[in-house]
Amino acid sequence: MRIAITRWKWDKNQKLKEEGDKAIVLKSEKLAILKEKMVKLELDNATLSDENNQLRVFTEEGFEIAKTMKVMSEEKDLLLQQLADQDAIIS
Repeated sequence: MRIAITRWKWDKNQKLKEEGDKAIVLKSEKLAILKEKMVKLELDNATLSDENNQLRVFTEEGFEIAKTMKVMSEEKDLLLQQLADQDAIIS
């Protein structure tokens, strides 16, 4: 009887160990998948950061171009006015 109980306890412990081992393997696999996803997300984040920086620079350049166009337009208008004034003096 004592041998049967010892055997039953050993079988029970062995089964618990196997279940624990399976759980560890599953958790390890899930952890590996999560790590892969994290690496992908970090790469996506770096790509998005670069794209965001490019868009920021593009926006800043566009703003500077718009300011320059306004100044040039004002200078053109001033030159046209000066030309008209000189034409009026000559005529």
